[in-house]
Amino acid sequence: DSSTDPEEGPVACVEAPGGRLTYRAGQDGTCELYDLQVAEGARRQGVASRLVQAVLSRSYGTVYGFCRADNAPVRALYAKLGFTIYPIPGFYRGQDAFIVVREFLSSKSL
Repeated sequence: DSSTDPEEGPVACVEAPGGRLTYRAGQDGTCELYDLQVAEGARRQGVASRLVQAVLSRSYGTVYGFCRADNAPVRALYAKLGFTIYPIPGFYRGQDAFIVVREFLSSKSL
């Protein structure tokens, strides 16, 4: 499942039993994580970690995404996986958010 936006690169999805992660990989090696979903019955079983790691294994530049400030479990996941977390006041319709960023330099290509 992928489509291409000529300005931003392809949109793709990785899936695992109980979850999926949608992301956009730019031609410059950057990768934006868009939508991390894990079914309620599959939570706390490492599904989200495997999904993010699958994208990281395909990336060779900066990987980043956004999360709501009230989503402590996803912030903890990103911190565990080596992302730096920065607050963004009022990002989601006046609600606070965080941007998560991981610099990843490798010779791999997508």
